[in-house]
Amino acid sequence: MTAWEYIRAQELAKQNSCALCICHVGQVSTEFALRLRELILPPESIILFNRGRPLDACRNILADEGSKHAEWIIFLDSDVIPPRDFALKLLRHRLPIVSGLYRAKKKGFLWSAWIRKNNEIQQVSSFTKGLFEAYYIGMGLCLIHKDVFTLLKKSNPELPYFLWTKDSCLKIPSYYKELSEDFFFCERVRRELKMKIFVDTEVIAHHAEGLKLTENGYSLLSI
Repeated sequence: MTAWEYIRAQELAKQNSCALCICHVGQVSTEFALRLRELILPPESIILFNRGRPLDACRNILADEGSKHAEWIIFLDSDVIPPRDFALKLLRHRLPIVSGLYRAKKKGFLWSAWIRKNNEIQQVSSFTKGLFEAYYIGMGLCLIHKDVFTLLKKSNPELPYFLWTKDSCLKIPSYYKELSEDFFFCERVRRELKMKIFVDTEVIAHHAEGLKLTENGYSLLSI
């Protein structure tokens, strides 16, 4: 490799570097620990953990810390088991915000993305192969360029990137109230930055310990 090729390779590695940010509140499953060892991340990437704090505080801390070391922030919740190459698949789009999919642990076990249709917010129940634009996404498997956080901070320094506003008396605009921390982030991105949020339906993760109750007991979610 020539000196020129080496420099270009180093620049490319930096441009693709990721901070894998893992939020968790306790122990992780064996399945998650094993998959973490197998993940394929670009060169110069790092892994950051934060535990014992509310999710919104955890995500804010990791976003700031990750942005110091890498170009891209990947949020991965400790109960989401992704494909080994999910980071590379999300990076290929070169989009500021793109998420994978996993089933929610709530009634209906629908997917972790919401769209706006007929002036209503609907959780995704089915999809076709490829990318689609989402109104809200869950943060359990999401790639975000660090510049998104820089722009949010410039847009309104008084607001955090993530904030749990359900049942809250905080003095914030009404359109930011009654939201989970991931929906709050999506709302800020769309309103303040006019950015679109995308989902890659080819990146499907398993939501660990997801149970589906049946008349005869329960069964594990298949994905």
